[in-house]
Amino acid sequence: MDIRDERGMMAIGVAFMLIVVLGLFGGALWQYSMAEMKRVERFDKELRAQFLARAGAEAVMEAWLEESWSNKPEGTMDRIYYNLDAQRFQTEKPANYLGYVDVVVTRIDDPDPEGSSDDLTEIVATAVVDGVTSTARVTTYPYLYGHDDSLAWYGKDSGTLRRPLYVDPGEPVVVKTAGPPVHFPSKSSPPSNLSFRAPAVLFRSPIDFSYGQTVSYHPLWDLKWWVGVPYSFELPIRAETIIFDDVTLANLPAEGGPFPMRATLRLELPSETAGKPGSQIPGADATKRYGIVFFDGQKVQLQNLGWKVSLIPLRWYIELVDSPQPLYIEVLNESGQKEPLDLAGRAFYFRDGTDLLNLQEKDLIPIEEDVGRARIFDDFRPYIWMR
Repeated sequence: MDIRDERGMMAIGVAFMLIVVLGLFGGALWQYSMAEMKRVERFDKELRAQFLARAGAEAVMEAWLEESWSNKPEGTMDRIYYNLDAQRFQTEKPANYLGYVDVVVTRIDDPDPEGSSDDLTEIVATAVVDGVTSTARVTTYPYLYGHDDSLAWYGKDSGTLRRPLYVDPGEPVVVKTAGPPVHFPSKSSPPSNLSFRAPAVLFRSPIDFSYGQTVSYHPLWDLKWWVGVPYSFELPIRAETIIFDDVTLANLPAEGGPFPMRATLRLELPSETAGKPGSQIPGADATKRYGIVFFDGQKVQLQNLGWKVSLIPLRWYIELVDSPQPLYIEVLNESGQKEPLDLAGRAFYFRDGTDLLNLQEKDLIPIEEDVGRARIFDDFRPYIWMR
């Protein structure tokens, strides 16, 4: 055989081997490219699912913040879809959507009685995008309690108001007792310089200034009361935003007993520049500034008290008189006539220095537009993302 033929055969063999190797390499490269494309596609889905889960958790948290404390949603929420055309969440399944989110809202139970997480809520959002699942978990922020040692506004177990420590917490404060309502002590002078001061004060327990006041006084043992001097309880709450639960004020005339008593709340702003100018609120006092108050409880009322005397033994007793009377303001109706408006369940702008037991014109301006509770937390952390 000619050597040139052998070289030709070798060249054909090398070429064939190259074709086979290149084919194998090309196939491997194609498989790798396809796998990489699938990996990138799955990563993209995972990323979209992750962001959708966080967005769903945030949306539910915003809705949770907007609700009053007694109406906070809890349990399994309706499935929500992200509408790509409208670019928003909705409960109805749209034609073109990115994915859906299932959300569970759970109140956290803390076995530690000294802990503060009994007011915390956890939101778990599970998003599904093209079969890929991702979960986001968020918890409400653990704000200070008014009974915290750094504030000492009241006794946690008793609800009795105390002389507070003069500390500005710089964040919203939650007022919640272990059971009894927040109240003044009975048969003793109110704490001096008493006030609650914070950017926002959020009541999770009622205020009842008639609580514990149905007591008796003996003219010999309680000589300090036999002076006829008006006995005034007043709790100033200095905050830009106040959210109340039930509120009960009290009034005790002097007739038939040794002294009169008055127990009220005063709504004040924490500084001269806080709040909103009255000139920006229709119907308000243009020379004053206003905060916002939500009366989220079922009642805002005045409990009248009265004196009853007993000759044997000689004592004066304080007793409840009739049923509590709801507090209201007068507003103009569509006919231009004044009619009473109950405070309970409503929101108002309050004039700096408003005394709820002596309401004056332009002290409380009804809020017609949707102000929203979530705005309270614009400058604070309302929740914490969990891993």
